[in-house]
Amino acid sequence: MQRVLEPEYMDTQEEAGSYAAMDHSIVNGLVVDRFLHLGGGACRRVIDLGTGPGDIPILLSKRSQIPAIVGVDAAETMLALARPSAARHGVADRVTFARADVKALPYADGALTVCSATRSSTTFPSPLCSSARPRACLRRAACC
Repeated sequence: MQRVLEPEYMDTQEEAGSYAAMDHSIVNGLVVDRFLHLGGGACRRVIDLGTGPGDIPILLSKRSQIPAIVGVDAAETMLALARPSAARHGVADRVTFARADVKALPYADGALTVCSATRSSTTFPSPLCSSARPRACLRRAACC
C-alpha cells in the first residue's frame, strides 16, 4: 500500500486552528505514558519534532520532572498556539518552542537526549527517526 502523506507544514491560521481544535488527548496521553514507562522521565532534555500546538511537550512536562522539553515545528502558526498554551498550563519554565525544519535542526550533534516524532512522521516519505539530522543531534538513538 502506498503511503498518503499529510501536508508537511500548516502555514495558515485556519489550518493550525483546525488541527489544534481536534481532540488528540487519548493518543497524546498514551504516547506520554508509554514514554515515561520506558524510562523517559530520567531524561534531561527532550525534543518533540513536529510539535504542532505543543500538546505532547506540555503533557509530558505536567506528568514528569524533565527539566527541559523543546517543541520544534516549522510552522510559526503552530508555535503561536503552543507558546501561550504552555503559559496557560504553567509549564513555560520547562517547555520552550523553536521554529526549525527537522531536516536542518539547529542543535549540535549529541545535544539532545530523546527525540519524539509522534505526529510529524506522517508527513515524511520515510520514517523520521531514520533521518540523519535528528539522529546526529541525539546522544543515543531513541525515538517514540
